[in-house]
Amino acid sequence: VPLTKARAQLTELCDEVWLVTCDPSVQMARLLGRGSDRDDASARIRAQGDLAERLAPRATYVVDSSGTEAATRTLVTALLGDARGQSDSLST
Repeated sequence: VPLTKARAQLTELCDEVWLVTCDPSVQMARLLGRGSDRDDASARIRAQGDLAERLAPRATYVVDSSGTEAATRTLVTALLGDARGQSDSLST
């Protein structure tokens, strides 16, 4: 679920919040690759501001997806293992 300013208070209802970010240049390339024109893509990126800076304090985990899909998958798998370990230790 996208974590917008309006939904930020909902984080208090969650056990964990995962924030997925990427470098703006990577975001631009991805948007252009999906058919957005450069002006639209730039406007979208500007509208988000520095997402990581604003929302990271509320996030349990921050996933940087700037790399390859395989690298992101490896990172998420490692973080998921960490999250499962934490929840196991909390329930015992």
